[in-house]
Amino acid sequence: MFKVVGYRKVQYTNKANKEVRGTELYVIDDEAREGVTGYQTEKLWLSERVSYRPKVNENIRVYYNKYGSIDEVMPA
Repeated sequence: MFKVVGYRKVQYTNKANKEVRGTELYVIDDEAREGVTGYQTEKLWLSERVSYRPKVNENIRVYYNKYGSIDEVMPA
């Protein structure tokens, strides 16, 4: 489970000249990690097709597809 601590809307044109839109989601991972004191933070990429609307301080669960991309985000 993750806790949302921030987010940023992103829009740019990639090297293939295609427009990319999505959200960078900044989260805290609440699972203990070997060698980590405190909390581990991560930046997750949500493409436009992911319908989740971020809310700061919300606990979420992230689901990935078979290719390793985020497929769905649900409030925990």
